[in-house]
Amino acid sequence: MSRLSLTSEGLRRAATQLVPTAVIAIFLARAWVQLWSKVGTPESSFGVDLPAYVGAAHRLVATGSPYSAELLEGPLARLPDSILVGYLYPPPLAQLFVPLRNIDPMWLAIGWSLAQVIILGWLLVAVSVGARGRLDRFGSLAAIALAVASFPFQSAIYSGNVSGWVATAVAVMLLGSGRLAGAAAGLAAVVKVIPGPLALAALVAPRSRPAVVSTGLLLVVGSFVLSPASWAAWWSVLPNLAPLEPDGVSLAFILGDTPLAKPAAIAGLAISVAFMLAAVRRTRRVGLDRAAVACAVGSYLFVVSALWDHYLAALVPLMVATWPSGNRWQRAAIIAGAVTQSLPWFWAGGKALAAFELAGALVVLLASAHLGRGARHRFVTPSSVEISAP
Repeated sequence: MSRLSLTSEGLRRAATQLVPTAVIAIFLARAWVQLWSKVGTPESSFGVDLPAYVGAAHRLVATGSPYSAELLEGPLARLPDSILVGYLYPPPLAQLFVPLRNIDPMWLAIGWSLAQVIILGWLLVAVSVGARGRLDRFGSLAAIALAVASFPFQSAIYSGNVSGWVATAVAVMLLGSGRLAGAAAGLAAVVKVIPGPLALAALVAPRSRPAVVSTGLLLVVGSFVLSPASWAAWWSVLPNLAPLEPDGVSLAFILGDTPLAKPAAIAGLAISVAFMLAAVRRTRRVGLDRAAVACAVGSYLFVVSALWDHYLAALVPLMVATWPSGNRWQRAAIIAGAVTQSLPWFWAGGKALAAFELAGALVVLLASAHLGRGARHRFVTPSSVEISAP
């Protein structure tokens, strides 16, 4: 091969690496400007959702119930305006925050965010390695960085909610279909309920079924023993949790001001059910592989009418798992999904922006769920990892 061809090949490779590197750098710069640089300032929303959990812990200690009087009276009109009284989860999360309730809010937010970054960051590398048995020093790491730089992921770890932990559960499920996968799915479902499709998919798989059942029972029974009144209160507020106004990037919100509002809400539920049925069918046929997990995540995302951006953080492990062994159209779908999820860094486009984000999420789900006939995503143990040259 001539020196000219070697030079041309080097230039081509440098160009293919420079473009994604520049895009990732731009996304991270926007994350710094819009979010992280404002930490500690009056306009910062760092850890904005944590007061809901801390307030629930204080109410639990004082009254035996983590739920506010406003929620007991009826549905909250708009949750973002009702954070302090908007604890919508089962009791275990509030019980978790009882020993944390007197920690300085800033330090609590830092610890909550840092824990997600460290644990999920390590899991994403493991997921990428497990998808192919080796770590491409540029391609795989660039895919991880692109997904992590997306607005939903940054919003999840910045805002102090549990969406980053749901993404963690998805990553654990992608690492294998055994006890850890079942435990992660069961934990996510008990803490938040809405990720129930993850637990249902894991329940179908024989290897993860015992862990789903035992984790769920252990958490619910233990929580009930600690505070029976809180569970009685949860049953009382349960009818007030579902009628939240459509919001975020859900189909019901995007078409909320049109004659298609009700059909859109029904369509969202139908898509959720279709994804769940696909997850169950896939799990029964070949096990709890990447396709089954992707379908379960799709069911989780489409089941709610108030689908905030940070919910889409659950797509990040799927992007990372799909990239290493994906074909051209799958990799193109991952890039398109990551880019559409990052549009909020540059565009406050209202419902038009929400439509792009939801479409990008659907593209990622379909790409992650496609493995080809008879194919299966298998986790490769880290002991056999090979780090390839760029």
